[in-house]
Amino acid sequence: MLDSVNYREEHEETCQNRMADSEGITEQGSSSTVDGLRMHNSNGNVIAHHNIEHSSKVERMQAEIKTTIEEITRKTERTLARHQEKMKTYEQALKVMNSSTYSDDDDDDDSIEVVALIDKLMEVAKQQSTFCLRRDTLIEKVKKWDPFATEQKEITDLLKSVGVECERLGAALPIYAKREDIVEVVSKNQVSVILGETGSGKSTQMVQYIYESGLADQGLIVCTQPRKVAAITLAERVAKEMAGTVGALIGYKSGMKKKMSEMTKIVFETDHCLLNECLTDSNLSHYTCIIVDEAHERSIYTDLLLGMIKACLKNRPDLRVIITSATIDPEIFIKYFKSGPELRVSGRTFPVDVVYSDMELSKEFENFEMKAVQKAVDVHKNEETGDILVFLTSSVEIMRCCEEFEKLMAGRKDFKCFPLHGQLPPNEQKIVFEKLPPGIRKIVFATNCAETSITIDGIKYVIDTGVAKEMKFDSKRNICMLGTHVVSKSSADQRKGRAGRTGSGKCYRLYSEESYKNMSTSTEPEILRVPLGQSLLKLAELGVDVKLYDFVQPPSEEAIDSALSTLKSLGALSSEGITDIGRWISKLPFHPKEGFLVYHGSTKNLLYDSVVLASLITNGSNLFYRGLTESEAQSSAKSKSQFGSTYGDIFTWLEVYKAWSQIPMNKQFKWCQDHGINCKVMNFTKQCVKEVTTVLRNELKINVEREFASDEAATLSLRKMIFDANMASVCCYLGHVRAGYHALVVDRQVHLHPSSSLSSHNFQPEWIVYTEFTKTSRDFIKGITVIEEEWVLEAVSQGKLHVDINLAKQQRIKLVHKETIGSSIFRKLVGVRYSQLRVWEENLTNTGMRAVVVEAESDLGVLNVFSASTMSQDIVDCFNTVKREVVEILESSEDEIDILKKTGTEPSGVRVVLGQGGCVKSLLMPDQSNKILIKKTSSQTTEEEIREKLRQYGEIKECVRFKRSDPWGFVRYTSFAEAQAAVQGTKSDENNVAVLKIDTKFKKVVSKFEAKLFWCRRPIKGKGTAFVKCPPIERAGLIGRNIFLSGRLCELKVSNRGEDLVCFNTGTAQEVEIKKSVINILDYDEGLNQNINVTVVREPAVKQSEEDLNNIKRYLSEEFSRHIKRDKFSLRLMPVKPNSLNQVAFIQFESPIDGFRASQSLQGRLQVNDQLVEISLTLKTTLSVPKSIMNVCEHRFTEIITDLKKYKDVEIGIRKLKDGNFAFDIKSDKTQSMIESRELLQKELEGEIIDCKTNDLMKRLLLQQGKEALRNIESESSVLIVINDRKEQVHIYGIEKHITQAKSEINKYLDKLAKGKQVDVFLKGQEKPRGLMKELLKKYANLRDDLIEELLLVM
Repeated sequence: MLDSVNYREEHEETCQNRMADSEGITEQGSSSTVDGLRMHNSNGNVIAHHNIEHSSKVERMQAEIKTTIEEITRKTERTLARHQEKMKTYEQALKVMNSSTYSDDDDDDDSIEVVALIDKLMEVAKQQSTFCLRRDTLIEKVKKWDPFATEQKEITDLLKSVGVECERLGAALPIYAKREDIVEVVSKNQVSVILGETGSGKSTQMVQYIYESGLADQGLIVCTQPRKVAAITLAERVAKEMAGTVGALIGYKSGMKKKMSEMTKIVFETDHCLLNECLTDSNLSHYTCIIVDEAHERSIYTDLLLGMIKACLKNRPDLRVIITSATIDPEIFIKYFKSGPELRVSGRTFPVDVVYSDMELSKEFENFEMKAVQKAVDVHKNEETGDILVFLTSSVEIMRCCEEFEKLMAGRKDFKCFPLHGQLPPNEQKIVFEKLPPGIRKIVFATNCAETSITIDGIKYVIDTGVAKEMKFDSKRNICMLGTHVVSKSSADQRKGRAGRTGSGKCYRLYSEESYKNMSTSTEPEILRVPLGQSLLKLAELGVDVKLYDFVQPPSEEAIDSALSTLKSLGALSSEGITDIGRWISKLPFHPKEGFLVYHGSTKNLLYDSVVLASLITNGSNLFYRGLTESEAQSSAKSKSQFGSTYGDIFTWLEVYKAWSQIPMNKQFKWCQDHGINCKVMNFTKQCVKEVTTVLRNELKINVEREFASDEAATLSLRKMIFDANMASVCCYLGHVRAGYHALVVDRQVHLHPSSSLSSHNFQPEWIVYTEFTKTSRDFIKGITVIEEEWVLEAVSQGKLHVDINLAKQQRIKLVHKETIGSSIFRKLVGVRYSQLRVWEENLTNTGMRAVVVEAESDLGVLNVFSASTMSQDIVDCFNTVKREVVEILESSEDEIDILKKTGTEPSGVRVVLGQGGCVKSLLMPDQSNKILIKKTSSQTTEEEIREKLRQYGEIKECVRFKRSDPWGFVRYTSFAEAQAAVQGTKSDENNVAVLKIDTKFKKVVSKFEAKLFWCRRPIKGKGTAFVKCPPIERAGLIGRNIFLSGRLCELKVSNRGEDLVCFNTGTAQEVEIKKSVINILDYDEGLNQNINVTVVREPAVKQSEEDLNNIKRYLSEEFSRHIKRDKFSLRLMPVKPNSLNQVAFIQFESPIDGFRASQSLQGRLQVNDQLVEISLTLKTTLSVPKSIMNVCEHRFTEIITDLKKYKDVEIGIRKLKDGNFAFDIKSDKTQSMIESRELLQKELEGEIIDCKTNDLMKRLLLQQGKEALRNIESESSVLIVINDRKEQVHIYGIEKHITQAKSEINKYLDKLAKGKQVDVFLKGQEKPRGLMKELLKKYANLRDDLIEELLLVM
């Protein structure tokens, strides 16, 4: 420590000497010099009192310096004390962990925890060392202050620095421990590569360390970011940490936003902004240190900037360059710059276990949706508490998986599913981050947006499918294709890290470890997978020859040539380099095609329209939010029709933007919700328009009038400009809506994306251009604009477009084959809901036919084949072959006929199986079937998978898929034995499980009398000892605390034997009771606690051999045989795990009375291995009652139950279930009473039945209009009407008077239908005008109801 007394005395002596010198000068009658200031009075005498004032000032400053040192010491010691407490906690935790002895099973997990704890301890120790060094440096600086020259501002600034440093130690970011290493590496090397894991603090702290080290005293420090928002938010964060404001020491440049001053020394800006600065200053002479952050994203501007930085390094030996990120491969940059060491900084992550799939390499990335859902189900069922994050590739997949998971877990209320993707409105995204009540697990299905940009607290389990949607550029075809691709190692590691953000976790990778090793190290840089037009134009503006440019990773020659060709066609480049148009376009934050559109808009008085259109093309392909529910999807479709333009998608987006911009700002979000519009896209577009107008004003001195053109001529000009910019994507209609279009330049068949507004306009224009190409199940195009044929002809004649118009028109499809077939074969050929037509089209396409469409006319039993190719005889023969195969299948089909009847109409269930010609093939009893239902499936399960799995059990005669996903469908075997083998062989499988298909009408209602037997296998040992395992921090707070168990206080102590803490004399207290007491001490919410485990020491379980199990079963059977005949009961001994506490057996009796008596006699008398056997009796049956039926029939049910209790000797309880429905629990010791009671209640549950299968008039009740009539009758008659579409029945519930009234109203409605006439009104068709749907929606708010009402008035 500084000796402040000596320091003061030394400076007092210096002061006195200076004062003595001054006095000597005064005595000589000369002048007085005080700190360089010479003062005289009018008589030449020195003013003596100035010396006194100066002396006083020096003394005050000395006192201030002394106080400053004391303040630094006091503040830093308090901060160090808090930090040392943190270190002691880690040391104690490590000591406890090292003193414990662990079982073999825990070795791996515990060793990881120990290593993580040691690493953390070393890190906090290094942080303390860094802090002390910084403190000593600041104190030394104070010691060197001259009291004569020191100003108060210096003291204030230094104390501020001390406060900042204390905050840094308090935050304890991992990078703080590496502060001195970073400064040393940067000072010694011109280029450094620093890897900082997520959460290390690299983005906010590094600029501060560089600034405080003095490495950038002669210029600015700049930290580049790939995104505009990041540059601004980081500047705000760092300014706050350094106790300043943005625009002073810390500034930013982001797009057209700038906040800097003469005081600014640290600048955050986008890599695009810094690249633009190279236009006027290629050596970046204003900067002495450049930090390229988030380099792993490898944005196109990041790569270009790195090339420009490398070029200026030889001219700037003083320049320091730091490349930093979480996941980059450092070797790429080290080799590129031919220097630069690598420094790694740890992150704030906890250990994460990785579990790989053992599936075959060729199949592991197939059906990833189904696998992800099934794994999520397994984790939820079997793993301890903790939220789940599942990575998928698109919003559609996420929607399907949410629905599938909820379907598989139907009835459970301990989870909640959340979607997370970029198309979600902001308010729905926020819901994901909200905490759920205790006991509810959060399950998030997300795209790769959850990899790095966001952190969801509570995620403990990650399910990684290993794939993501990614846009890739095909330079040979000059198109961008959005497809599903395997992720890189860096992405996989980022996904894994999501499970270790707030605690230890587990990552399930749905692929093998070998596949992980085969993944690319990092994500392919943007410059290798996007069109290069914008990049090459920027290089041309910088005066760089692209052929000589030193790329970090050079793109292919084809990609470069394709981009150069596009730029030349737009007039942005010529043989001499960049043109005036090119320079104009390069100023805009658009791709060259959109820049071209804006340029020509400025020349035709359509500047504002063209700016908005270009912004919409950049942002608008996801403008309409489809929604997760069917109602939301319908709302989106209606909105699309309402705003839809017959000129295509881009002009539809323009209509939406015009309407949205007229809404007051505080109501725009609600407006978007009401119209199914993605509010985020609208705001992005608005920001883009604002930025472009600012660029035009500042860079090109052009003011933009914010007013849209409204005349048709303006729309025509805009369409022509869009065509000129996107000439290479021209398409010609193929003559059929399902055939789509022929893209001339790339020579491939394409289809309008389902989201296209043209789909709802009954309009297939002859010629179009598109702005986006998406490859999923088909080749889809988005961003459609309708163009005129004369424009295409003109472009061809001018040599701008190299296509053959006549050949393009010859691609139109025509009818090439008509196949007339019978109704049975027709149904088999077209499939359920015409699902096989697509298969036919694919098969015919694979034969070489072009643009194939297969249509089915069910009324005529005709299949029509349309194609641009002729139908060869080989293909006709193929068609006939398939027909013969279908006929063979029909010939082998079977029918089951009920041959025995009971009294009345109840079938017995005994069936005869008839084959072709009525030949009897087999006889099936009520509980037999040669058909199986396929359960536990996914919507993604295919018929090939089902056949592949089940053919091992016998010959599959038929495989039929249902519309729903569970059950998936059924499979028919030759015999019951084969079906039974499939059931037995798959009953333990996790998915695709076979269950006998028995018609419910053949199932007899038989009550069961069953007893459950159970006994303890592992009693508590001695007086009771419990071990408590918990995280190190909680462990420190539990040592020495008492918990109340079995009537006594028990102390928690450090264990020397097998676990973390030990508690003796716990008596008969079980694990659950002890854990609850521990949680109460910690004041935790039990539902949120995941990391506390309690184990009670018990006698070891004796390993049971097969003989032991047989002996137990024999003993129990013999004891029950003393009271009941051996053939009147059956005993099941349930298998146990080695460490299970209890063993369980079930015994079923044929006679409830005999079983009840035997169980009562043996209660308390049976023992297994000296442990008492408890016998729990069960005799009940349950009926489920929907709440809707209960609401209208409660009075009737009460009457029936009262009578049954009185006359049938049964107990019937009514339970309300969690989902609001009800259950009738029927108990009795008389089987017949139970059966009769159940049948009576079951009949009441069926209500009054109207069978609609009797005639066509009755079937009209099942149509949409009929269902609406039934709904009206339901509300007017105070009844409940349930429609069963599958059985074609209508069920009516309520009191008898109301049911009679409802039936009367239904008869009146049917009479009205019989006397009326049916009119079909088609809104689509060749004879209908384009835009009909849009005009109808404008006129009728509710299209269906309002339009029908008006049509009825005029009929």
